[in-house]
Amino acid sequence: MTKIGDRWREAPSFAARLRTLQPLTPDVATKPAAVGPLTLAPSALVYAVGPILVLIVSSWLFSTYGQTAPHYMLETHPDGRLESAGRLRAIAMWLVLAIVGVGCLGLWAKELMRFDRRSARMLAGAWIITAATLTLSVSSGNFQGRAERVLGEHTICNMLQPPPKTKAVFRDQQGQLEAYRRCTSEDPYFARLAELNSRQLALLLLFLPAMLFGAVSCAAGPPDRRDEQVLRLKTFTYLSAALVAAGLLFLSALLHWPAGALSEGSARIYNAHVSSYLLYWAVTYSAMIAAYYIPLSAKLSGGLVGPAAAAGDLHPLDALKTIATIFAPVITALLGDIVHF
Repeated sequence: MTKIGDRWREAPSFAARLRTLQPLTPDVATKPAAVGPLTLAPSALVYAVGPILVLIVSSWLFSTYGQTAPHYMLETHPDGRLESAGRLRAIAMWLVLAIVGVGCLGLWAKELMRFDRRSARMLAGAWIITAATLTLSVSSGNFQGRAERVLGEHTICNMLQPPPKTKAVFRDQQGQLEAYRRCTSEDPYFARLAELNSRQLALLLLFLPAMLFGAVSCAAGPPDRRDEQVLRLKTFTYLSAALVAAGLLFLSALLHWPAGALSEGSARIYNAHVSSYLLYWAVTYSAMIAAYYIPLSAKLSGGLVGPAAAAGDLHPLDALKTIATIFAPVITALLGDIVHF
């Protein structure tokens, strides 16, 4: 621009000045700068850690839980390999649950960084205390009562234990009890199923409180940021629904695992029990999501400003999406009744 201005001032006439506005000749035009080699910061290598960890964990899961069925099942059951198929589906769904849960936990940790130190410590402390209390209560058996540790525990034990050498064992009631005790305490295949179930509980008890207190953190001020907090509340609600849905898909795959070794009539009865079990917990999780979303949404909606104040949740599609999110666990359980994962 400086060269054009100089030519404009030095032109002898107005016509000559107009000619100075024409594009510069190629010899004076600005040339693009040469592109050098790309430079990668060492910190960028951290993005490769996630895929590598997924491969390591999936390989460990397969080597630990994904082996073929016991040889005695293959000998005594024509469809014994269905046990291996059900077990692999359960492992795959556990991996889905772990990936979704780690993603939710990462977002929770990122959200904590937005708060001042006092608020962040309060939220993190509440999350740790809640998760630890729930874990201790469940592991101590306070919520188990006289129920089986794993749904269908007796059926699974009868399926997994080797056939007895003598028929007298089955005619002896004490022998039946001892065989059952050996199955639940020593059988490696039942132990694997029980381990997967306990790990699923541990993941949910760790991740769900994080989503709960993430939603509670949306009540933070100041009031002029209510619009932003409403969006955050919806995000945590969606993540909670996704996490619970992943947990129910895993539980469905896990509990349908032993059905392949049952007769057709026994499998139908067992699957009906599993479906009812899943529906019960799905309703529980939906009620849990609604129990924190509805009060917080009402509180935040009362102080909305700007366009969100006029729209809110009154839009039909927005309201429908919210309802579908709250009842996502129930929808997942009903779909699991149709398609066995």
